[in-house]
Amino acid sequence: MSSYHSPSSMLKLFEAIHLDDLTTDFVPDDHAVPLISRRAARPASSPAVDVADPFHLLKAPEASTTQPVRRGSRNRGPATATSSKPTGRQSRSAGRAEAYHRKRSDNIRTLHASTSMADRALKSRGYTGPLAGGSMPGDELFEVEIGDGLAVSVYDSHGYKTAHRANLCKDLAINDACVAAAQLVQALNPTFDENQERGAFKTYYFSLHRGSVKVPRMSKDVVKNPELYDRLATVLEPVRKQVEAIFKAEFPLLYERYAHAARTVVGNVAGTSAAFFPFASYCINVGGRRGVSTEEHIDVQNLGPGLCVVVPWGDFDPSIDCKLHVKELGFTFQLAPGTPIFFPSALYTHYNSKLISMGVRGSLVAWTGGSIFQYVDLGCRAVNELGREEKAEYLKGLKSRILKGFGLFPRNPAV
Repeated sequence: MSSYHSPSSMLKLFEAIHLDDLTTDFVPDDHAVPLISRRAARPASSPAVDVADPFHLLKAPEASTTQPVRRGSRNRGPATATSSKPTGRQSRSAGRAEAYHRKRSDNIRTLHASTSMADRALKSRGYTGPLAGGSMPGDELFEVEIGDGLAVSVYDSHGYKTAHRANLCKDLAINDACVAAAQLVQALNPTFDENQERGAFKTYYFSLHRGSVKVPRMSKDVVKNPELYDRLATVLEPVRKQVEAIFKAEFPLLYERYAHAARTVVGNVAGTSAAFFPFASYCINVGGRRGVSTEEHIDVQNLGPGLCVVVPWGDFDPSIDCKLHVKELGFTFQLAPGTPIFFPSALYTHYNSKLISMGVRGSLVAWTGGSIFQYVDLGCRAVNELGREEKAEYLKGLKSRILKGFGLFPRNPAV
């Protein structure tokens, strides 16, 4: 058993998990496409939009992106124009979290991949990921150990920061919050149960999504269980604040894009909220005796030139258990309980290995679907609502949208 953390509530959760009929497992997105191959060794008024500048790169950034989270409200996340201003305590707390992670970002190990993120993205569909995986850059994946616990950033061959594993989480409240949330969701029927094709584990979704409809909406579990949704928001607030602070410090322009999309939808579509601001959606994955592990897959409906975040939770040994393998990037990451990792899950084939030691391992995953960004970039409209000239301009702008997306990833000036 790992010495990282073993709260008393962990035993209750472990006992609640079905252990006898589990074989292999999977993980994150409701739009993931499992790959069969085995693992490698509209509103009343719409905001004006410039279709030629959909990512708002030509506009001045907002004065402040730290927004209050309204506890106990289904309209939490991005504050709208009619909401109250953040209290002094909220502002100081958010500011301290960001400053802390900016300070610690000076102590980051830097790794370099031999592959290019652009090579993967140019096979995508602009707002979402490619449908097929690629090959490993070598005979085996390079394993990034926990080591001294310092954060690790991976840059691709063109110098774009592509993945970031945060500093080793020593705040037990983060892991406790995830465990508590996993206990709360046991009252629901899972969105996907142990018989899902992705693996023998349970997945619970709380999502602001769009899918094939014109206007974004909340997922069914949010609509049917508003009290539980609010309770989860309160329990997971320490985790959300940690994720937001790291995201803002390590990927500032990309953070702005996600925050802008969330605020725009919430401000224009009644009854919606960003489930895990600045991300629109999150899920809680609860595994069994082999933890939450997955077959190779790509989260194709997530934003292509974007990120998802995975926060593992439980009591396990990260040196042997449930490692994250990112195939085309060429790396395997050891992940400790409560330590987030950000990476483009819509571009890279990835999977988790099994839980080997006798413990508990689940995950919390947050993301925003590519169709949410499409809706926002088109002025809160669907493609079939565009005028003829606008639609023609949109359809021929696939490559430019992908390239502009890369402009939001930090660059290593040495490359």
